[in-house]
Amino acid sequence: MPGDGYDLTFRLYHPDEHIGYTIFTEETFTFALDVFSDPEIGDIKIVEGELIEGTEAIISVDVKNGGTALALGVRVDLVCDNLHILESPPEIFLLGPNSEETLTFRVESINLDWWAQSLPVECTASLNGTLMHKNIVANDVGTYEGNVESFSWGLSISFIATVVLMIISLFLINLSSKNEKMRLIAVYTGVAALGFAFHIGQAFSLTWWGPAILALTALWVWRMTWSCSEEFRLIHEDYQRARRGVSTMYADHFEALADGRRQLSLILALPIFGMMGIVLGVPPQMASDRTNLVSLVVYMAVIMIGVWILLSKSDKMYGNLFGRLTDVEVKATRIERDLGDPARLLNELADEGLDLTAIFEGVSTATSVSDIVPDNNNEEGVNDDV
Repeated sequence: MPGDGYDLTFRLYHPDEHIGYTIFTEETFTFALDVFSDPEIGDIKIVEGELIEGTEAIISVDVKNGGTALALGVRVDLVCDNLHILESPPEIFLLGPNSEETLTFRVESINLDWWAQSLPVECTASLNGTLMHKNIVANDVGTYEGNVESFSWGLSISFIATVVLMIISLFLINLSSKNEKMRLIAVYTGVAALGFAFHIGQAFSLTWWGPAILALTALWVWRMTWSCSEEFRLIHEDYQRARRGVSTMYADHFEALADGRRQLSLILALPIFGMMGIVLGVPPQMASDRTNLVSLVVYMAVIMIGVWILLSKSDKMYGNLFGRLTDVEVKATRIERDLGDPARLLNELADEGLDLTAIFEGVSTATSVSDIVPDNNNEEGVNDDV
């Protein structure tokens, strides 16, 4: 035992005057053995599972007695940031000299913010016990550093899915000139590709990767929304033909526009829900605090509101454009018609209040057009070569 030894008691008697050995002088001498116990923290590591949000893992702590005496009642406490300690081992009742034991702790990783890729973890293991004579305090504490990673489908699966879905999306965009529905499918495949790309950032431990992918997703949805709004161009173009009296495809253009806006708003707002399913996993892995819930709702709402604004702006833009083109065409037709009938043009000018007498003052009623406009054609001709 640490500090163990002997108490030796000596009695000194007079050789003759001890009266039956009842008279003596007594002294006790204490002899302590040079033994000590020095429990120390060894390696701290993950022996089972991984530190992935919402999952359990096993952390082992090696405890060694570097002393020359027994250590009693050694207890190890583990304190971790961003981990929940679910189960701790009992204390070590007896730890012999130069012996070693491994204690295991069952832990659970906390859920991360939905936009985060990882979160640092630091675990501190400390020990104490009884009869720790001459214990070296410096080795009674050990630390472990790591990261809690976001939910992931696996790096290989995420990378392959990102590449394949992006290629499919680009291929569908090229086919959109033949079939507009291909562009809508390309929106879904592109958003799904970005959802899997969100998990690739874990391999590089880039804190900005998640927010960058989320911003890129919003830009992708809005850009494709603007491209898909060309359907409004066809409806407005058909409506302007109806204004000119030409047969049209739609019986009620305003109803067709309303249906188009409603359908496109619904179709283009749904991809973001699919992406959130890929990012958060099934069931969703996300810290259930108010900040996360509010920020997630705000992000999705901003994208959907942006889709609605872009569709409305596109509808209005095409309406103004084709409306002006039709007005120009109608006015050009009217001018061409008026120029073909000068008498009618003069009557309309007179009706609008233009004083024609000032223009034709001094011109008699018998004057012909040839008298007003000089005939210069007689002086022009083809000159013969000399």
